[in-house]
Amino acid sequence: MKRINSTPVALQILLGLFGTLGAASLVPADPAAYNPRLTIGVNAAGLMGTYKIDGPIDKHNEFFTSLGTNGRSCGTCHIAAQAMSFTPAHAQLLYAQTHGADPLFASFDGANCSSVVPQDRTGHSLLLKHGLIRIPLPVPVNAQYSISAVHDPYGCALQIDPSTHVLTASVYRRPLRTANLSFLSAVMFDGRETIAPLSSAAILDANLRTDLIHQAMDATVNHAQAAASPTDAQLNSIVDFELAIFSGQI
Repeated sequence: MKRINSTPVALQILLGLFGTLGAASLVPADPAAYNPRLTIGVNAAGLMGTYKIDGPIDKHNEFFTSLGTNGRSCGTCHIAAQAMSFTPAHAQLLYAQTHGADPLFASFDGANCSSVVPQDRTGHSLLLKHGLIRIPLPVPVNAQYSISAVHDPYGCALQIDPSTHVLTASVYRRPLRTANLSFLSAVMFDGRETIAPLSSAAILDANLRTDLIHQAMDATVNHAQAAASPTDAQLNSIVDFELAIFSGQI
């Protein structure tokens, strides 16, 4: 479910897009020369735009800074020209250019299994074909269910994690867009980062910030394999950036 609670923001986005494109049907060769807040990308349906309501995208923001140990930043998987996620075509081109050395292909979760080395293209098939990142989820010791691997083509559906010694299930998903976040009613596909509820208008803004800070911390510690959580200032900088970003089809 989505909510729309900020008409002024929506108007800013529309005015920004149409102010850039005008009445013409042609897209300028360099949209930033007309409106530096707008990034335009091409997709199967035509053109999409990513608009930052408070100014141009600042690549010095912590969103684009590696705060972990594997070279990744939030910007590794969330690209303005691709609606703040990334496409399989992007992954394929990046793999060809870097031979798997880009941080996107970190073995921890950028491969079908953590044992796959970056140079093994076949072992990155889910990322390259479908844009899927591996998510290792520990199975609770006292779980009231059991998991059986019926078909395990990659050999890591269920594994004992070598560091935690806990049974871990591998699931795969696309990275969610870090755009239009002020319309959220839950954070993450399954709502697991909704630490504070987003069900009341009176506390919505404060709770959304709390949830997004927690999500940014978890993403840095897990996907970027940080040795420690980012500072409060770094996390707030990331969330400030995210809340200013909107994207949509043009």
